[in-house]
Amino acid sequence: MHDVAPLAAWRMAFRAGYDYLRQLQPYGIAGDAAVHAAMPEAWKRLGGEFLSTYPNAKDAWALERFGRPWRTRHAS
Repeated sequence: MHDVAPLAAWRMAFRAGYDYLRQLQPYGIAGDAAVHAAMPEAWKRLGGEFLSTYPNAKDAWALERFGRPWRTRHAS
């Protein structure tokens, strides 16, 4: 799965649930289905950093959808 994109590329998708700015395309993640397929692993890997740097994290789509990265069913 193509979840190697850095946090900067995932930020919009984590906030809104979609990659409106197509920042993930350079990493081979294009289209809503691909973004949603790659997001659980990316959230597990980058969610903690995102939550610590995003001022309105409580409103983030990924947090509502997947929960806290360290407490999600997607975490190892």
